Amino acid sequence: RIALDNGTILTPKLGLSGVWNFDVGRGAASQAGLIGDDDLRARADMGFTAMNPVSGIHVSISGHYDGIGIPEYNTWGGKLRLTLPIK
Repeated sequence: RIALDNGTILTPKLGLSGVWNFDVGRGAASQAGLIGDDDLRARADMGFTAMNPVSGIHVSISGHYDGIGIPEYNTWGGKLRLTLPIK
């Protein structure tokens, strides 16, 4: 946690996961073909949350990259969430 001078608290997030799609040959397909393959790959997730206890506002930003270790497969995405209190 990182506390800023205005009271806002930043919480960074970082993660790494291993992904294994087993039994891919049994129909796990999309319009682009098979989803991945039966190799092990990694997914990296990162982001942060900012929360101001005085105003009650929360902002979360996160992103991911999937396909580390497999050259022919990769995806990425992100998410933004804003929470405003109703007083």
